[in-house]
Amino acid sequence: MTVLAYLLHAASSAAYDVLQCQNVLCLPSVRTLAKITRQVNISTGLDNTAYLKLRLSKLNNFQRTVLLIADEIYIAKRVEYTA
Repeated sequence: MTVLAYLLHAASSAAYDVLQCQNVLCLPSVRTLAKITRQVNISTGLDNTAYLKLRLSKLNNFQRTVLLIADEIYIAKRVEYTA
């Protein structure tokens, strides 16, 4: 889930903020994501992609299965009823 959260934040920080504020998913804070990526030292030859691939390689098939469909359509919080 941390890998997915990082990839989502890297792709769109605005979408990540919305998902985090709406409690759609249990996502780590942006500070936690920054702390994780700071632990990777580029000067040692590792980059963020290598770190995420390493983390992903330790997950089993069930843990790797995540489906997230995000669309850029704004949805208002309201209910409409027509008779």
